[in-house]
Amino acid sequence: MQDPPKVIRWFTLIASPIMCMPGFLTISKQVMAIRDPLIATMGDKPLNILRRELADAAVRQGVPYAQAIDSLGQAELQPEVLARQAHQPEFVSTPARYVRMALPDARIESGRTLMRDHHALLTQLDAAFGVPPAILLAIWGLETDFGRVMGDVPVIGSLMTLCHAGIRRSVFTRHLIAAMKIADRRRAPLTGSWAGAMGHTQLMPDTYLRCATDWSASGIADIWSTSPADALASTARCLRQYGWVPHRANCHEVVVPSGFDFAHAGPKRLKDAGAWHALGIKPVRGGSLPIGAAGLILPSGATGPAFLTYRNFEALLHYNRSSSYVLAVSLLASRIRGEEDLVRPWPAHEETLLGTEIKAMQTHLVSLGFDTGGIDGLVGPATIAALRDYQSAHRLTADGYPTRALLRHLVSTLGRG
Repeated sequence: MQDPPKVIRWFTLIASPIMCMPGFLTISKQVMAIRDPLIATMGDKPLNILRRELADAAVRQGVPYAQAIDSLGQAELQPEVLARQAHQPEFVSTPARYVRMALPDARIESGRTLMRDHHALLTQLDAAFGVPPAILLAIWGLETDFGRVMGDVPVIGSLMTLCHAGIRRSVFTRHLIAAMKIADRRRAPLTGSWAGAMGHTQLMPDTYLRCATDWSASGIADIWSTSPADALASTARCLRQYGWVPHRANCHEVVVPSGFDFAHAGPKRLKDAGAWHALGIKPVRGGSLPIGAAGLILPSGATGPAFLTYRNFEALLHYNRSSSYVLAVSLLASRIRGEEDLVRPWPAHEETLLGTEIKAMQTHLVSLGFDTGGIDGLVGPATIAALRDYQSAHRLTADGYPTRALLRHLVSTLGRG
């Protein structure tokens, strides 16, 4: 090998001490950022700044600087992400409509077939994690229709889009950094849902880093593989970390007696089986109530089915914060197990309030001193609790269910001010 030219030897002698000086790396990174065409040529200054902030955050979390710059430089904003974020079915549909949509007969039959096809795997996962086969199959079915639709949106681009829009930025920044680490391990671009969820059971990137399980012993937890083994094992481990209790109920349909005081209803108003029995709450098909503390929910109000929800229902809520989603998982699991449909049907004619109407309802409630947890057009637990408190205060059926009649009542109450 030839010696380097004299000019290079001279530069090395001069530059080496400078490169060791404090602050050199910081300065050099700034220079790299200025000269990096993938960042410096961005016309959108806020996005340019965001890329820098995300790159710095990633480096602080152990992502190599060059990888952070490369990943964010190549990522593009995904306009469809924001549209889909604003119209999530589990949040914009009524519980009844969402559950009907989530439980078509074809999905139930597919779940039963897969229960037989993957019997050995599901039995092993049940023994290892205590999560029943039907629950894992229901999640798999709802998330990707058993692997048929795993999403083709670039994960880093979708997460950068959500950060750029200021939507739960700290949360999606965490997932974006995790996605960079996963992409480096996997040596392949990541694709998934609009929100960055990946694989058969749609694990978010940070969840993947905490729960991913290489059940197939292939060297990497491959939740994208044609085999669902790693994805189902990872989801089972995830649920255990969220507090799933083996061999306990998560949701049970019950009968609410005539004249029931709905002040006792609510997912956080927990009572044991004896206390519920004393209030007249009974299983719809007879027998005894499951053991454990439970809350009473009425997803469609007093005219629809009622359920006691247990600790495992809460564990599923950590997987997806929509109670409609968790209820659909619970009901799909029961149908996959071969159980019958609900005894009390969903209301045949259900109003779907617009987001603007929900916001108006929340605004009126806040004006009257009730805490809705924000004015966002979504009917979450805090809004339901506020509606129930308002109904109780005005001697209405306190089921916490939003209707246009209730909105008119709120308007009338404010008018009487």
